[in-house]
Amino acid sequence: MRPRRPRPPIYSAQITVALVFVWTLRRYPASKRLSPKLVTLVAMLKRDGDLDLIDADATLLVSVSAATIDRRLKPERVRLELQGRSHTSPGPS
Repeated sequence: MRPRRPRPPIYSAQITVALVFVWTLRRYPASKRLSPKLVTLVAMLKRDGDLDLIDADATLLVSVSAATIDRRLKPERVRLELQGRSHTSPGPS
């Protein structure tokens, strides 16, 4: 049995970059808190010229679900995780 063909991506890299920008601007909220606010945020950022998206991409960005936001932001969250200073473990107390 052959594996099925993967679906074509719905969200382009430009939409993901815009999502990361909005997420950073709002100080890294959870996706369930960010998702309902995307409508007003995208409209304000487009109006002020801070977000350069065509209308079709802006519509897709506004309609993205919380689960998809989590999947798209996962690499950024991993990148922002705190790193340990060393590999030593604490000694016995």
